[in-house]
Amino acid sequence: MARKLEYKITFAINETERALLGFLGVELRHAGGPVVLSATGISQSLSITEQTARRTCRSLAEKGLISVSPKTREDGSRAANEYRITLLGWKILESKPLPRPSRLPERRKG
Repeated sequence: MARKLEYKITFAINETERALLGFLGVELRHAGGPVVLSATGISQSLSITEQTARRTCRSLAEKGLISVSPKTREDGSRAANEYRITLLGWKILESKPLPRPSRLPERRKG
């Protein structure tokens, strides 16, 4: 009989990444599948700039938390991307973040 191996993964994402991941989770649950969203729509929903929305989506994709599929229109122009959350992304959403480390008191020069 094979032994059971356990793994623990520690993952760090910033608050904007967590907010965007949570937003995608709500949208995906509502849609019941992949969602097509524009950077403008994401930025307006989260009250962030379009540049921040694009950068955050790219970061989440690089970390393997979401998958992004570019879409094109019939005329060949770019359309909004299709988003899915990966299994790791869902695990991050389901877990509670670890508490932030407390700051050490500064030493006074005397």
